[in-house]
Amino acid sequence: MTKVCMVVLNSIWYDPRVRREATSCVRLGLDTWVVGAKDTEYKQEKVAVLPFNTVYVEMDESYTRPNASVFTKIKRTYRLHKGLFESCISVNPDVIHANDLNALPAAYLASKKLGCKVVYDSHEIFTENTSNCNGILRKFVWKSIERFIIKRVDQVISVSNAAASEFVTMYNIEKPMVVTNAACLTDSSQLKPKTEDKFEIVCHGKFYKGRGYEAMVRAAKILRDHVGIQFILRGYGSIEQELRELAASGPVSDNLRFDPPVDVTELIAAASASHVGVAITEPINKNFIFTVSNKLFEYLNAGLPVIMSDVPEHRYLNEKYRFGVILEENSPECLAKAVLQLYEDAERYEELCSNARKTVEILNWDNEAKKLIDVYLTLAAK
Repeated sequence: MTKVCMVVLNSIWYDPRVRREATSCVRLGLDTWVVGAKDTEYKQEKVAVLPFNTVYVEMDESYTRPNASVFTKIKRTYRLHKGLFESCISVNPDVIHANDLNALPAAYLASKKLGCKVVYDSHEIFTENTSNCNGILRKFVWKSIERFIIKRVDQVISVSNAAASEFVTMYNIEKPMVVTNAACLTDSSQLKPKTEDKFEIVCHGKFYKGRGYEAMVRAAKILRDHVGIQFILRGYGSIEQELRELAASGPVSDNLRFDPPVDVTELIAAASASHVGVAITEPINKNFIFTVSNKLFEYLNAGLPVIMSDVPEHRYLNEKYRFGVILEENSPECLAKAVLQLYEDAERYEELCSNARKTVEILNWDNEAKKLIDVYLTLAAK
């Protein structure tokens, strides 16, 4: 039996891509292990229900305290990656799968030690995400690591066609395989009936800059006189208070609602009660430009048309499947205009709903997972 060891620098449960990958491996008969790191979101009761084997690297609290010194942070990073490396060695797999760049060094070194194959699955353009590489030195170090290792792994995987092409440009490599973050097919019995008295526009996820949440609030104010339209922000995050204050300022509207977050396993069902999903990505860095938000696939699985920003992958997918509306710009005015068009044009709305349902028959995790499993089996057989 082929043994696969996935490596990720989080507590696994809240990483839907890793959970889907590992669960698919188990379902298709692979001996599956996931090495993760205990972080602040770790919950034993969540881990207990995971269908695959898990190994967690734990860190002494002295290394995770706020305002730690640079020396302490360096020591923590070393110990964390050493723990990941040793965990991979203990699993002794046929294939090691590194989920994102920050897991790659330990995975690559372990593969060299064991003489096994290694896959680099880039969830984003890591070096262009300012939350990961928030300084010139940090970006230089991670880019140097990626440049060295990416040509030495056995398979590179990307989450979008646009990101895959960007990696070719960045490192002059063969185009990575694209395995999208398409959601698992959802049983129709799990979906909820549409809210009848309102035309609901939902945007869910973690509230942070660059994802169009401010545009949602302002668009609600623009359409405040359209009593049949309801905007919903569902989630939590660093700018939640800022969004609430924005909603309470100026002309206050009753057509904007803040809903509490739901468990990741309930996102699609919760979204299905609404009518339209919003997926806006601001072009604030290359990572945001070339990747695609998970919420787009979640909306599609909920049967919703999507109003989305004009970034390469959104345009590529919409030109191929015709499931939504591309915004001319990420302004509240353009968002309000797109919402109003779908609200007033029932025929077009129903056509987009139909196309969304057709899209997920093709673009779903069951189909994407087959690509991944084929990679594992092919590499393990070499």
